[in-house]
Amino acid sequence: MSHPGTGASTAPRRTALRDRILAEVREAWKGREIRPDDHAAAAEIVTSLSAWMLTRDGLNATLDLYRSVDLINAVGACPIDIRREALEELRDVFDRFRRADVKRIDFASPLLRLARAVDRRQQLGRNLYVTTSDGSTFAGDNWIWFRFWALREALRGEAVSLVLRRFEKLRDPGSGLPLKTVCGVFAAPEGIVPISGDDMRRSHMTDAVTGKPLPKEPSLVFKDFIDIFPEEEWSDG
Repeated sequence: MSHPGTGASTAPRRTALRDRILAEVREAWKGREIRPDDHAAAAEIVTSLSAWMLTRDGLNATLDLYRSVDLINAVGACPIDIRREALEELRDVFDRFRRADVKRIDFASPLLRLARAVDRRQQLGRNLYVTTSDGSTFAGDNWIWFRFWALREALRGEAVSLVLRRFEKLRDPGSGLPLKTVCGVFAAPEGIVPISGDDMRRSHMTDAVTGKPLPKEPSLVFKDFIDIFPEEEWSDG
């Protein structure tokens, strides 16, 4: 899924995008049978309905649809408890947005260019776990909060860091644990600064308080950020 519309929003463009969002949601959930006890479906609904919120047009269109209830209705047949659970989480996020705040967000900022690149990977099923400099962790079941975090931090306009972990299919021969690829990156108003695998390894294996070395955690593979996220994925958003 692309992330169109990082610039100024226009009414015709927003209307067209609202129609597109509804069509894509209906297509994605067409014929899906959701059990009343399938609470994982609520998280999946929330993630799919928030997929457009990292651009100005997408966020405005999503807010319009959310407030008209068209967004949740586009999911179609859905048990009432699952619908209520999804709506409550959407409300937790979307009720925090004011139109004045949306206008102040720089959707072409380095952080949001980076967030859209990470978000695209997650939507393709890359199974990413993201830890931010404020200690927040985001993965599949709370991914909507990564999107909200990115928008909030873009509004604040301060430098942040992200550590990304990706579970691989191979296992560490020593521990038997799944291998995890780890990389990191800084995003500041001035630009995006990829972190090398060597720097990530030194940081991970050094006690933050004492400065003493720590034992290597088994199954971790440290990579340069640009080896995992080539520059063309985040350079122009």
